[in-house]
Amino acid sequence: MKWRFCFMGVWLLLCWACGRQAQSGEGEVVGIGGYDGEVAVNGEGIVVDSFQVVPLALTGESAIMTLQKVVVTDSLLLVHSDNRLLVFDKEGHFVRCMGKEGRAPGEYVRLNTFFVNREQGTVGMVDEALGKVLTFSMRGDFLSERKYGKGVFEMLHGASLVQDSVLLCDYYVTQGEFPLYALVNLATGEKRGLLASAVRSDGAAELVGRTPVAVAGGEAWLLLPFDNRLYVYAGGCVRPAFLVEMDKHLLGQKQLEAVRDFSIMACFRADEQGDFGGFRDICLTEDYLFLGEAGAPRYFWVDRAQGLGRLYDYGLEEQVKTLPLLGILGAGSDYVVGALSAFQLKDVAGRIPADTRDRFLRRLKAAGDSVEWDANPCLLFYFFSVK
Repeated sequence: MKWRFCFMGVWLLLCWACGRQAQSGEGEVVGIGGYDGEVAVNGEGIVVDSFQVVPLALTGESAIMTLQKVVVTDSLLLVHSDNRLLVFDKEGHFVRCMGKEGRAPGEYVRLNTFFVNREQGTVGMVDEALGKVLTFSMRGDFLSERKYGKGVFEMLHGASLVQDSVLLCDYYVTQGEFPLYALVNLATGEKRGLLASAVRSDGAAELVGRTPVAVAGGEAWLLLPFDNRLYVYAGGCVRPAFLVEMDKHLLGQKQLEAVRDFSIMACFRADEQGDFGGFRDICLTEDYLFLGEAGAPRYFWVDRAQGLGRLYDYGLEEQVKTLPLLGILGAGSDYVVGALSAFQLKDVAGRIPADTRDRFLRRLKAAGDSVEWDANPCLLFYFFSVK
């Protein structure tokens, strides 16, 4: 179902100008159906062409406490864990730590996030504390660093390269009126706001989600709290481009302005009251769209060609009989990737019947049965045939 409407009023409420404001205009908002159907068992009906479990090696240097971000390159796995950027090969063998802590040139105090320039074959590490970006080669060689003005990276959560020298940054929800998304020109240091929300967090700073941005094909897809729209940034402007059609009640502008305790618990409460709690995570392949919910342990899996999705329970049945999507935190053109701790992997393996004939479930069970309790997390790759 498709329709047109003028969204300039919405734009004025949601866009935040820092310097030169992003351009806006009318556009077609495409409806995505299927959300209100029966909630399916995790993974049921999702056809996976290939499945791979990659244990991340545990050494004296590579212990992972909290896995925050994973980026897959042609030959490497880059993993942000706490205040370190760890590099593994595609089989999960540990290769190196990228950079080191300190205040000298080429060192950092606080690693907020990192991004990859695939064309140049470099990695950028963002240090909020010192307000700088450090650039390394994929081999780990320090290349350069640049300092930026106060506030450019304040309360930064994530960053993705959307143009040669332009970062699309996402920030924490705080008590102030700050943009949740902004563009940072790495060459000039200019910061330009893109999208803001009326919700606030008067307590601790809160994430919109672990992966509220998906970048593919020169576009970036963005999420806002309690919103059923998907926003797309391309060519210098951002606009609501897709809308997940649903019967659930959506919070109005005054209700959003009244939210001063934004958190995952606020999203849960909204869901329990029959309101839409929003989406927290978005991952994009060439053919599919993954949307993780904020208000309940569910995800919405969308066939992009059909514009139709299906709502799934993100939890697990007592007996797992179909390959579930687990811990999804990233995607490529033909795959999504998830991560599980050793404890979680063993729990999943214990739910898979010993006599299962599904080859992917057998692979998952074997990985869980063999992993040590104190091992590093494992990455799960779900590959799909491109249509």
